[in-house]
Amino acid sequence: RRELGNDKRIRAFFEKLIMLMRNKVLLNKGDLAQTRVIWFYPSSMKIARKASLERTWNELFNQYFNPTNSTTGISESLAPFYYFRNKNIIQGAYKPVVTIDIGGGTTDLVVFRQNMPMLMSSFKFAANTIFGDGYSEFGAASSNGIISKYYPHYEKLLDINKLFNLKKVLETIKGKNKTEDLNAFFFSIENNSNIVDKRLFSYNELLANDEDLKILFIYFYSAIIYHVAELMHHKGIEKPKHLVFSGTGSKILNIITSDLKILSKLSKIIFE
Repeated sequence: RRELGNDKRIRAFFEKLIMLMRNKVLLNKGDLAQTRVIWFYPSSMKIARKASLERTWNELFNQYFNPTNSTTGISESLAPFYYFRNKNIIQGAYKPVVTIDIGGGTTDLVVFRQNMPMLMSSFKFAANTIFGDGYSEFGAASSNGIISKYYPHYEKLLDINKLFNLKKVLETIKGKNKTEDLNAFFFSIENNSNIVDKRLFSYNELLANDEDLKILFIYFYSAIIYHVAELMHHKGIEKPKHLVFSGTGSKILNIITSDLKILSKLSKIIFE
């Protein structure tokens, strides 16, 4: 969503990243002029928005690197396939390979055959469908079932372990009533330097062992796979040999099960 001052904030954020990259190259005795910058964007991004971001990247890149080349923008969905192919983890020569990049707001997919992309799509059904506020513009954490169940749990955990500073942070986030922000806190807390027992605070593990809520994540995964299967069937494309997942939202797969064979079997049933 475009808000007043957003462009300035984005530029400032990009500038910080470019400065960090520049320092990294210099520390490693690299050549600034020969440095390449590759950035990713969702395939659903509007052409005008992509052009604006590309212009900002190139302006800052030229300012701090004085390079011989411009930056390169690549769709988020394309990169994982080439990464896994170059690592010889997958081969897409004969049967299709589908890469599914689950972000916060959108899920991007690409179908490859003979190592070439043949179909791309993007849809607004991603991690925020579960961990966000849906269509609410003002925040709906107070009426979210997952938050209602786990906010008291973390509040109690922080009290018992005398982590009062983290509890204040949690209370501040709760005051904004944003489901996405509270879930982000729950997921990140185990990595806080003050946390000794990581597993005790692991939100991922709590959700993975929650038999009442697990059906939400199974529905979420099944909906994505069904959409992919229906799209490929409509286009007359045979069933894929591999499904490759990337993006922060793909961590939801670990909540469903750590056994990839189970996900593979479920996916096969949906495709068939």
